[in-house]
Amino acid sequence: MVRGSGKRATAPLVNQGPARNGRRSPEKLEDLIEGRQLLLVDDLSPGELSNPVWCTYGPAANSAFLISQDGIIDTAQAWLDVQDMRIAIDALLGGLLSTPRWTPRRKPTQSPAQAPSPPPTPHPVQASGLEGGAVRAICLEVDQSYPGIEGKTPEPIAESVEAILAQMGMRVVSTGQTCDATLTLDLTLEALGGTYSGDLRCYNGSSVIGEMVFSMQGQPSLIVQVSGQRPAPKAILKGDCRSALTTEFNRSWVKAVLDAMAELWGPAVFPSAIAGLESGYVRKTAVAVVEGMGPQAMEAVPALIDILEDVLSMMWIPGSQIERTLEAITGQDFGDQPDLWRQWWAERY
Repeated sequence: MVRGSGKRATAPLVNQGPARNGRRSPEKLEDLIEGRQLLLVDDLSPGELSNPVWCTYGPAANSAFLISQDGIIDTAQAWLDVQDMRIAIDALLGGLLSTPRWTPRRKPTQSPAQAPSPPPTPHPVQASGLEGGAVRAICLEVDQSYPGIEGKTPEPIAESVEAILAQMGMRVVSTGQTCDATLTLDLTLEALGGTYSGDLRCYNGSSVIGEMVFSMQGQPSLIVQVSGQRPAPKAILKGDCRSALTTEFNRSWVKAVLDAMAELWGPAVFPSAIAGLESGYVRKTAVAVVEGMGPQAMEAVPALIDILEDVLSMMWIPGSQIERTLEAITGQDFGDQPDLWRQWWAERY
C-alpha cells in the first residue's frame, strides 16, 4: 500500500499478490510517486510467511481493501475499482480528495524542443445519411437522472465522451459558442438490487436507458437509442454490499454509450477510447471490443503498448489481455515486452 504523508494522498493504494509483477511493480512505482510516501510491499520471501497480507485478506487476483486507522475494514472490493475506491477514500478522509483526480507524473526527461503537432483531421461521420460529414467543433449536452437516488454525483459520462471526441479530432465548445454539430445525451440510470443472506438488500447491479441525438446544420437529427444493463448478481462477497448511492453505474453506461457513439462514427470510437482516456473501466471495456476488431483497430496499438508498460493501468486490465489484443490486431507476438512492440511500431509506421 502507499500512504500519503502530505496534506492529501497523491498516490493510489496498491496491493500486489504473488503474480510475476509482484516484485517488479514496486520498482516501477518509483517514477510515479511524488513527495514523501511510504510504500509497503507484502513479504515475498520464500517460506510459510510468503504473502501474509494477501493470504490473510483473500488470495484474489486484484482485490482491494480500504482500512481505517482503527484497523476496521471500511471498503472491500473483490476486484479493484479505482473510481469507487477513490470515492470511498474521499468519504473516509472527509473530502480531502475532492480535487482534480490524481494522475501519475513520471520523472522529467530531457528531450529536444518540438514544434506543436497540427490538430488531427476530424474522423468523418459514418451514420447512414450523414456519411462523410466533418465536424471540428461540437456542442455536447449530457443530462443524467437517477430516480429515487438523492445526492448522487453524476457519472463522468460527459468527460469520457469529450475525451473520445477529442481523440477523433473534434473539439467540444462551451455553451453559446458556434459549433458544427450538437451531440445530446439524455440518460436515466437506475440501481438494480437483490436480497442476500436473509434480509440484506444490496444494489450491485445497474441499468441505463435513454437516447443520443446528433444534429448537424441542414441535416435531419439522428436519434440513437442507448441501453445497457448489468443485472444484480446472484451472490456477493459479504463486504461488497452496495447501497443505491454507491452502485457501480459504469458497469452499464460505458458499453452502452460507446456503442451509441459507434453508431455515429463507426468502430474507430473504441480505439479512440483506449488512446484518449485515463478511466480504467472505460479503457477496459474498449480493449475487450478491439480485441475482436483485428487490423481495423491498428490506431489503438500505441495506447495498448502504453498500457502494457504502465503498472497503474495493469491494475485494471491484465497484461495477458493486452498481449492477446496486440497480437490480434498486428499479427505479431512480442509478449509482455513493450520495447519490442515499440520497435516494431516505429519500423512499420
